[in-house]
Amino acid sequence: MKPEIFLFLGAAAIVPCTARAQQFTTEQQEVINFINQCWETWGTEDWAALEKTCTTDPGARFWWFAEAVPDGGIAEWKRWAGAFWPRMEASIHYTHRPIAVDMMGDVALYYYWVTWTSADANGQVKTQTQRRLEVMQRRNGGWVWIGGSGAPESDS
Repeated sequence: MKPEIFLFLGAAAIVPCTARAQQFTTEQQEVINFINQCWETWGTEDWAALEKTCTTDPGARFWWFAEAVPDGGIAEWKRWAGAFWPRMEASIHYTHRPIAVDMMGDVALYYYWVTWTSADANGQVKTQTQRRLEVMQRRNGGWVWIGGSGAPESDS
């Protein structure tokens, strides 16, 4: 009897199955749309538009897993953007692949993959894929970005 159960379980473990397409609630889709809009606005290289479109808490931090500690927040991002954006010749293109959106009251955790492509002033194209977690909080009827983390998976 035990070998039959083992064989049955072994066969069941390798049976292929079809996965259902992800479906998100209206609230979860709002979170996805908010982050997508932040990425699209980042690609415009307009800091004033980014601050208006992608509302961010002044104390927000992002932690790259390759770094020892989270970054310095908005002031650091402005300095980084000021150095990064002038070197770009082509607009940035992003592709998002949502994994999950967890809602906990007025806090949302958004897990996803993102691939971005850009070209520098010399025409060299760079593509990077990252896995990310964004944390948002609902305030005054909208979403505010309060933190996140990420790790590059590939760089070419």
